[in-house]
Amino acid sequence: MIPLSIPYSDDAPQYVWGPPMANFNFCEEDSIITPYIVEFINTLSNITYTDSLSMLLATSFVLHRVMTFDKPPAYRKKLGLFTALSLLSFSLYHSVYNDMTSHSVVFGVMIFVVGVKTMALVEAIRDGKVRRNVRRLARLGAGEPSCFPEDLYLEKPPVFGLLLKVSFGGGFALWLVDIFACGRLLSMRRRIGMPWGFLLELHGWWHILTGIGSYIFIVLVEFLTSDDGHDTSSEMYAWPVTIFLGRGAGKSVKVAKTG
Repeated sequence: MIPLSIPYSDDAPQYVWGPPMANFNFCEEDSIITPYIVEFINTLSNITYTDSLSMLLATSFVLHRVMTFDKPPAYRKKLGLFTALSLLSFSLYHSVYNDMTSHSVVFGVMIFVVGVKTMALVEAIRDGKVRRNVRRLARLGAGEPSCFPEDLYLEKPPVFGLLLKVSFGGGFALWLVDIFACGRLLSMRRRIGMPWGFLLELHGWWHILTGIGSYIFIVLVEFLTSDDGHDTSSEMYAWPVTIFLGRGAGKSVKVAKTG
């Protein structure tokens, strides 16, 4: 036990709503905080998603946008219908079987396609400095270190860059550790005590970092595919576009559209 920590309870978990019936449980002790919530950290960190299907829904909008922004309306409608039907079918399957493995595979494939298409758009930017910083922004969303924009430290403290180093990649890696090293993590949490043991609830970090990565890619795709041809200031776009591109950078971005 470390200072200012509370030991985990050895009592059997209590369930106000009845025993859990899910086919998949995260590496977290049941009802450790309150009998009203079976997995407290999972619930707390997942609250912005509503549920795991909302992750797929958010990503599907980005996928449709990045695949159709330069396509005719008929193509957009067909792909939109196909995406909606596919997501509906998978949602029904996931609701019945609660298969987290297939959920992770589908989510990973969607992110991969968005990432590949996004990087193709980034490489089509004609302004060299803007292209390098947009590329760094994309790498940040993917969770790659060393993705700082040029001259970042002239405007922001170093800790800002440190906090932005991980997202998709880091979150996915932590989730894998949470799955395959669950027993060791449970033991370490009990040795540390609460609330410090909550820092080792790695599935919670997966939710948070995936949310950051999703947000960054949504902003990046919005910036790269806007219908105004980037003739507006980057101030019109959400954070962190201005951090990576600087104010007014939008006017210097020209993307060679294809298709």
